[in-house]
Amino acid sequence: MPAPDTHLAAPRAPDATREVCAVVVTFHPDLAVLECALAALAPQVSRVVVVDNGSTAAGVAAIDRLPGAGRRTVLALGDNFGVAAAHNRGIDWARRQGFGYVLLLDQDSEPAPGMVQSLLEAHVEASRRRRVSAVGPRYVDRERGFSSYFVRFGLLTFRRIFCDGSERLIETDFLISSGALISIDALDAIGGMDEALFIDHVDTEWFLRARSLGFSSFGVCAAEMRHSLGNETIRLPLLGNRNIPVHSPLRHYYVFRNSVLLMKRPYPPAAWRANNLFRLSASFLVFMLFAPRRLARLAMIAKGIGHGLRNRSGRLA
Repeated sequence: MPAPDTHLAAPRAPDATREVCAVVVTFHPDLAVLECALAALAPQVSRVVVVDNGSTAAGVAAIDRLPGAGRRTVLALGDNFGVAAAHNRGIDWARRQGFGYVLLLDQDSEPAPGMVQSLLEAHVEASRRRRVSAVGPRYVDRERGFSSYFVRFGLLTFRRIFCDGSERLIETDFLISSGALISIDALDAIGGMDEALFIDHVDTEWFLRARSLGFSSFGVCAAEMRHSLGNETIRLPLLGNRNIPVHSPLRHYYVFRNSVLLMKRPYPPAAWRANNLFRLSASFLVFMLFAPRRLARLAMIAKGIGHGLRNRSGRLA
């Protein structure tokens, strides 16, 4: 199938303020950051659904009191069921209301002006030639200010593709979930998010599943979003002073466990398996050499690998 012509002007797209429902997942959010994100988002979509994972009743009420409540629905799950379950609840709500598209967002992801309409136009453009799973923006890291790249599978490592001004759309092998614009038609064909994974690799699994069904994903250079990858980082001079996000030992459990679970499934391609194994190995060395709480990280990584081999899934008790 021919690749899309990335230089064509986008055809007239539906109006994002009528067609798109935003699904924002929260987990004990910083209310000031969430308020800024919702204020930037509200004028760009028809409806905002905040799906809260486990805040107290007072916390949910505080979210509901934020400005703009008239165009916002808050779904309180009452416990932390994971990002996949929260996405699915929001998607189901949007489907029942008759929306054509959902925009998935984290609680600290702030769209730049015009981001959602740019994504919608790009989705329509790409859909003329491909079955589109999702389109997503490039993001600027909130703490350090660097601009992101899109990802393709390489020989051993993920190949980074930056927006250089010459392309409108960049075909990717997968996107991060925050900022992903997905049509309800695609979700009906591909299925929802895998709740057994709970948190990490939820987006990776969905895009790999979509890819195995013949769907393509695209990065949109004209769409920009402010996003945070984590407050703690390690700077590695040997890798060009790259900042490596450092998550908690518990997150390492989910990353390694879910990687093992995905390796055992039939649809991830060999290229992803090789890239992911290389990335896990490199991450393990970095965390063991440079990160704090090494023993705690090692214990959770070992537990994650063991649970993955034994097909344990869901939330870690």
